[in-house]
Amino acid sequence: MAEPSELILETHSEVKKHEDPHPIEHEEPEISDDKIHHKHEEEKQPEHAKVEPTIEENVKEGTFESGINGIYHRALAGSEEIIKSHEFLQPLHSQIKKNGKFHETFLSNYNTIAAEFTKNNTLKFTNGEIENLKFDWKSRSMQVSDDNILITGGAEDSTQVLIINSKTFSISELPRLNTPRELHTMTWIDFSPAVIGGCCKEGGALDSVEVFGKDSWYAKASIKRKRYGLSACTSGNKTWVFGGADCRNSAVLEIEVYENFMWTEINTKMPRGLVGIGAFKVSNEIWMMGGFNCDGKNSEEVFVFDVENEKLFNKKPLGLETSFSQNLWVLDGEYANGFGFRGQEVRYRLE
Repeated sequence: MAEPSELILETHSEVKKHEDPHPIEHEEPEISDDKIHHKHEEEKQPEHAKVEPTIEENVKEGTFESGINGIYHRALAGSEEIIKSHEFLQPLHSQIKKNGKFHETFLSNYNTIAAEFTKNNTLKFTNGEIENLKFDWKSRSMQVSDDNILITGGAEDSTQVLIINSKTFSISELPRLNTPRELHTMTWIDFSPAVIGGCCKEGGALDSVEVFGKDSWYAKASIKRKRYGLSACTSGNKTWVFGGADCRNSAVLEIEVYENFMWTEINTKMPRGLVGIGAFKVSNEIWMMGGFNCDGKNSEEVFVFDVENEKLFNKKPLGLETSFSQNLWVLDGEYANGFGFRGQEVRYRLE
């Protein structure tokens, strides 16, 4: 991979009025989204939400190796029973046994399924489409096995959790989220599928985080800043959050990282406000593409985030202006393939 072409020296810029979280709102008049922008709505954490036993409670001091192997072991602590309990995680369990350590597959999203909403309730895959009223473009998804995606929130019941098989288009249900949410993001946290941020139907942005446990969803440490339309990606034992907005007029430029059971903000910031960024990991870099900007337009900008040095770099433009509601990509050699807004085909050479 070529060296980063241009270091972004600007750590933040003036945020102009941010009108809408996603361009679909401009082109789908029948979708009413007035509710999601009220800044002063309060969000309440349901009293019944469970608190997950921390990995720290499962790890006895002095039992693990130091260095990178220690990271692998800590990440896996307490996860084996979760994997065994759910069929869609069985491929991960098999690879753990085969490789004898936390395989690279588990350090970031799978990247063999591309999908995006072409209409409010129609999800397009490379091999066809599926239409179902149980989910919509405000739902969020992540790939959890070679054939399956996990889709959460959005639609009428924003606590729903579904598994969709990308080959057969079969749908099955999983335990529901504790907090209703839409316009959130999904990735891995401590080896478990996680939902991060978003907003409630009344419009208030959320900072809450939930991870999928053995038989339910558990609360994790909240992100520092409430935001919806955010994007996330996992690299090693860290989970990164980028972009989003906390209300109609205020983009969030701060980048947050989850490590050692807590979130922190780093010094580097996004150069401008963006929601709906496409993000994926390649080696020690997180690539970020497109997004809906503060001028009310889709972007063709591409950034690379160096996770070791925590720096952002400019890359060549995407070649089309688009944003992404679903963070599902196919990485094919030197190319990233996916679908942008309304199913626009995206093929970008990583150089």
